[in-house]
Amino acid sequence: MKRWSCTLLILCAMVLGGCFMGTYGPRMPEIVPREVGEKEANTILSFFYFIADPAHPNNQTDSLPVNFTRDVPAIREIFQKYSRFDKIVISSNPISSGTYIAAYVSEPPHSTWWCAVAAVTLFVIPCYQEAVAYHVKFDVHVSQVMKKRYEYDISKKVAYWVVFAPFFFGNPLLYGHTDALKAVTLEFLKDAEQDGHL
Repeated sequence: MKRWSCTLLILCAMVLGGCFMGTYGPRMPEIVPREVGEKEANTILSFFYFIADPAHPNNQTDSLPVNFTRDVPAIREIFQKYSRFDKIVISSNPISSGTYIAAYVSEPPHSTWWCAVAAVTLFVIPCYQEAVAYHVKFDVHVSQVMKKRYEYDISKKVAYWVVFAPFFFGNPLLYGHTDALKAVTLEFLKDAEQDGHL
């Protein structure tokens, strides 16, 4: 009996874990700008990625959630490729002189009552959700003076249905939140450069 219940739990976990298909946006532009070849010598851009509300930056935890561990290198990659700065540094404290970017991500509340009902049926009843998945804010500081805040949304479209379970391994091929974050970071970089802050 005990072995049967363990097998049933594992099977339910596999079905629940595999019966969704989803994608995030925005996407990287079709034509991405050329990577900056020559950087300005001895220029440093420091940034930090907070999983918190900008109004309460002390809520930052020492360890990032597992699904965000790819995000910091993704942001750094965009800054390294497309900004004029010679060196990109990850630092939780603003540097005394130079440019510092505080990037914040927060997850707004979602109205998911129908998906909760669908989950009770083990997604025999399908559920579709289209919502803002994350709010991303970039605060630009120059010599410890805040210049401007830029705000962007990352959207999510996801469908839950038990029929999707056989296609579980295809889901990672869809556009993930880290890809969408790279697109948002590139958009921020372009906007901040146009404003003369970067």
